[in-house]
Amino acid sequence: MNIRMKSKPPELNVFIQYLGIGLLAGIAIGIPIALFSDDLAVSTILIILLWPLAFAAGMAYSSRKYSLLVDNVAQMDELNSYVMDYLVSEDLMTVSEDAGGIWMESTKAWNRWMNHWFGTEKVRIVRTPGYIQVFGHRRYIDGLDSKLRFGRKK
Repeated sequence: MNIRMKSKPPELNVFIQYLGIGLLAGIAIGIPIALFSDDLAVSTILIILLWPLAFAAGMAYSSRKYSLLVDNVAQMDELNSYVMDYLVSEDLMTVSEDAGGIWMESTKAWNRWMNHWFGTEKVRIVRTPGYIQVFGHRRYIDGLDSKLRFGRKK
């Protein structure tokens, strides 16, 4: 069984959305601090400009998507059921199934909200007779990778 995990680069639209949220928070926090601070220029630059950039970069980097490819498996049906059982145990539910694969999303309200705003929380499973490929957030893909490598019952 070959297992390969790859990360995709951060998405620009996610960075821009987080930057907007960071700017709103920076302005809401920075203006009162700047009004009562002796050094107005430093407070304004640090809180209103640099903090939102660092926040957006960190959030965009941490919410990038990963893919896991598993091939050369002797018992593909058993692997398919194992992957589905693991993802269901991670509080994911099947949303739709089409020619592109199975789409799953979290049952947790916070993760669903993040998915609706940023599109970072959906998991897609592509199953073929030769391989299975899973796309999604790092917490699901890395957990599945660890289970397949180290914790799978044989």
